[in-house]
Parts: sequence; structure tokens; C-alpha cells
Amino acid sequence: MLRKLWNFLKLGFGKRIMIACVVVISVTFFRLSLHLMQPLMALFWGIVFLISAELFTSFFTLTFLFNLWIILTHKKAEIVPIPLEISRLANKIGVRIKELRIRQNFCNAYVKNGSLVLGKELMEKLNLQQCLAVVAHELGHIKERHNLIRFLVSIPILLSAYTWFELPPLICLIALFAYTYVMMIPINWWLEGRADKIAAKYVGKEYIKSALLTLADKKNLNEPSETHPPIMKRIKLIEK
Repeated sequence: MLRKLWNFLKLGFGKRIMIACVVVISVTFFRLSLHLMQPLMALFWGIVFLISAELFTSFFTLTFLFNLWIILTHKKAEIVPIPLEISRLANKIGVRIKELRIRQNFCNAYVKNGSLVLGKELMEKLNLQQCLAVVAHELGHIKERHNLIRFLVSIPILLSAYTWFELPPLICLIALFAYTYVMMIPINWWLEGRADKIAAKYVGKEYIKSALLTLADKKNLNEPSETHPPIMKRIKLIEK
């Protein structure tokens, strides 16, 4: 079962978004058919919703579980002294770092509650300046309060789907997740671009670009994700 789900995930960004859109469209027409008292149309769109919702929840659940794993295992990452280079960079950007943690068997970076977390594999792949560019990117998220922006934007997105609230709770919940999932993509991409700009400003365009290319899968430079635009698009935006 897990192998099938993993293979499904590899279908790509476009197909995942298409499935989420089908969830949103089908639940909209399902509710409209009920309102117009058209039972056959409601049955048709209900079936479409059930099929697409099953597919959507498959890959959404894996994403949710991965993020949950990150949260639950956060404190297992080793706390290390903050290097002088990172302290100076944080001061230049105007951000305070509470602590620096290093995660084993992890090739990424993120910030959580004022903590900066760097993957050991990421640090092994990048040189010092590239690593500082990645750090500046993450500190950019803190400086501009990107998590708060995401939260504030999600409120009107959810409220705009108020007509679904009269549907059964599980249907409403899945539809809202799919709707938010799609609607937040341009916001996520814009915020990642903002963080890249901060890295380019405080460390240098060449270092954030080379860091992105070093960490990227060379076969998927033009493949976006729900949270990040394609690497090549990010590089073009950095160069502007």
C-alpha cells in the first residue's frame, strides 16, 4: 500500500493539483445540485468527489505525517553553539536566533519558534557561503513574519468557502483542505521568492543560486512543488 502511495506521489505536481481541483469542483457542484434538488446530478458529483477525495487524502496524509514527524522529532536535533558567521548574518538581517540545531540524515533547513535547524547532509553538500545563503533565506522567513502572513491569508480563503459548512463535517473538511492547498500555492511561491531576495541581498546572488542548484535534483529543475516554485524560476527571480 505504501509503495502504491509513493508511486502516486511521483506523478508530479501538475497531477496532484489537478486532483485537488477536482475535489473542489466536485464538492461545489454536489452542494449546488442538492440546493437545486437534482438528485441524479448530486449522485454523480458525489461519486466524483469520493474518488478524487480518496486520491487527495492519500498524498495529503503523507505530507501531513512528514510535517508531523518534523515537529515531533524537532528536539532530537542536536543543539550546537551558533557560529560567529551566522550570528553576524542574523544581526545584519535584523533577526534574533534562539538556538541552532543540527539534524542527522536530513538535507534541508527550516526555522521553528526562533530556532534555526540545519540538516547535516545539507551542510556537507554546501560550502560556507552557500550555507550562509540558505541560512539567510530561512532568516528571511522570520524577518518578514511569513508564517503569520500564511495564517492571515488562510482566514479569508477558508471563509470564502462558507457555503460548504452546511455539508457533512468530513466532506467539508476534505474540501476545505483541498481548496486551501491550491489557493495557498501562489502565496507560498511569493514568500519563497521574498526569502530568496533576502539571501541574495545579504550573502550574494551567486551563492543562493549555486546553493539551490547544488541541492536540487538536476532532473527536476523546472518541476515546482506546492510550497516552492521551480528552481529555474527562482534563479530567474533572483537575477532580476
